[in-house]
Amino acid sequence: MRKEIKEEFDHLFTKVLNLDGDCTLEAVTQQNVASWDSLRHAELMIKLQKKFKIRFDVVEMMTAHSYEQLHKLVKEKTKGFEPSFSGGNSIDPTDRK
Repeated sequence: MRKEIKEEFDHLFTKVLNLDGDCTLEAVTQQNVASWDSLRHAELMIKLQKKFKIRFDVVEMMTAHSYEQLHKLVKEKTKGFEPSFSGGNSIDPTDRK
């Protein structure tokens, strides 16, 4: 994952879950963060999709319950892709390469 993408991912993840700067992100799971309820999970998934112009399928949404799992998914889906935050590039959600 490119440094810029990781920084954006970490910032969004921390902001949505209201995490403080002292936590070790790699240790964060839905089980050990009280603020990570089902509504925050949906918000996190939607914001990650919008930010990185990617799509998660239902199984991915239902099984990604840790920083590590989500980080891996975003890394895989953005491989070789630099998101254009002002428009331009898009990903076809039906493309399952």
